[in-house]
Amino acid sequence: NLFSAPSVAPENVTVVNKTSTSIFIAWDAVPSNQRSSNILGYNVNWTLQTGHADRKLTEELSVEMVYANLTGLRKSRRFNITVSAFNECGEGPRSANLFAKTDEDSK
Repeated sequence: NLFSAPSVAPENVTVVNKTSTSIFIAWDAVPSNQRSSNILGYNVNWTLQTGHADRKLTEELSVEMVYANLTGLRKSRRFNITVSAFNECGEGPRSANLFAKTDEDSK
């Protein structure tokens, strides 16, 4: 079998916009010369940083685009976000950690 899971992580994961309950992020697609087969989508993982090592709340979202809007988040909290690409053979490595904080409610 010539195909395998993506060998590289998405790069340039950035926060595009945020509110008190959402974070909109975008990233670069995995370059075509570093894919062994078509990318089917991207997994976005985000973990609420609680300050307690045993109380991390992690969620995952799968999208077909090179952006995602994480919604329903807690206000004024810090999140650790990673993105990975997947194809029919599995999931590739995760991107470098991106830290983002939701805004306070506007007064």
